[in-house]
Amino acid sequence: MTKVSDIITAKGSNIHSIEPEATVYDAISKMVEFGIGSLLVIDGETVSGIITERDYLSKVALVNKNSRETKVGEVMSHRIIYIKPDNDVEEVMAMMTEAHCRHMPVMDGGKLCGLVSIGDCAKQLSQDRKAQLNYLTEYIADNYPG
Repeated sequence: MTKVSDIITAKGSNIHSIEPEATVYDAISKMVEFGIGSLLVIDGETVSGIITERDYLSKVALVNKNSRETKVGEVMSHRIIYIKPDNDVEEVMAMMTEAHCRHMPVMDGGKLCGLVSIGDCAKQLSQDRKAQLNYLTEYIADNYPG
């Protein structure tokens, strides 16, 4: 089975983050710049939350808050579910579905080593299924070496 570490290896461990005192406008600008849907909120060396596009929509835009004045720390999600590099990708997708979240930070021995999205998991599982299908097709067609 494919592990979270396989996703991190493929996509890299670059983590985009922002401080809780930054404005929501700065957070949204950064998400747009990098084409991502979330930023980890890091206070010093501690992950204190995550801010997502959904947080912006539900806690800023829909309640008419000013994104240039509202601080990330006021609207970020505080509840974070961490995963480990050795977690199975299918298990992580189930966890995301159950928790209604699309992004999970990856921790290894207390160290932040990546961020995985539900899209990353879906892409990996799709690639795995294609490889399995190709293998089985070759086997059935008797092209299997040996």
